Amino acid sequence: LSFPQEEENGILGDLVISLDTAQCQADERKHDLRTEIRILLIHGLLHLLGYDHETSQEDLEEMSGAETRLLNRLGWEGSGLITSVGFEG
Repeated sequence: LSFPQEEENGILGDLVISLDTAQCQADERKHDLRTEIRILLIHGLLHLLGYDHETSQEDLEEMSGAETRLLNRLGWEGSGLITSVGFEG
């Protein structure tokens, strides 16, 4: 979950990840907990930066692409939460 804050103080907001839920999702998606946490971290960070996959198909595709690019740039496994879950716009 992401909780945006006012940008006046230089803080984008907070991210909250339930380790129990992340472990269940990792098991369902057949990867380890570290990979799932990284995927959730990237997804939440993009929300804090203003991305929103629920507003339109175009926004969904933009955020999905950003997830993939960030994961690849960091050398992390996974295809992003949007692709993994199959969100639809």
